[in-house]
Amino acid sequence: MNFDLLVEVYEGGYDHALIFIEGDRFLERGPAYMRELFERSERPPLCPWGDEFVDLDYRPPQGCEGYSSSKAHDTPFCKAGGHLFKKEVGEAWARTPGGKPYHGYMLPEPVPEGLPEEVEDWHRRCL
Repeated sequence: MNFDLLVEVYEGGYDHALIFIEGDRFLERGPAYMRELFERSERPPLCPWGDEFVDLDYRPPQGCEGYSSSKAHDTPFCKAGGHLFKKEVGEAWARTPGGKPYHGYMLPEPVPEGLPEEVEDWHRRCL
C-alpha cells in the first residue's frame, strides 16, 4: 500500500483509510500523520451528554444546544486521538483500582486515573 495514496483517500472522505494509515506497515509515517491530524483538527465542544436527553427533560449546558455527543466520535480530532492514545488509555485503566467501571447506557465514559492532560482532554471530549 502507498501511504500518500491512503492519506489522499482519507482526506477525500473515506474515513476507514485511517485504520490502514495507523497499521504496522507505516510505523514511522502513520503515527506522525495521526499526530498532525490530531493537532490541526478542531476540537469538538466539551458537551459530553449532548442533547440526546432533551426527551428526559435534560438541558444541555450553554453552548451545547443542538450538539450530540455521538457527533464527536466522528470528528477527525476524536478519530486521530483514538489511534494515538488507545494504548495509553488502556494502560491507565489497568493502573486504576477496580479497573474500568461500567458507565451505563449513553452516559459519558469515565476518565481513568493518571492520564496526561492532553489525553484526558481528548478523553473528555470524545468518549
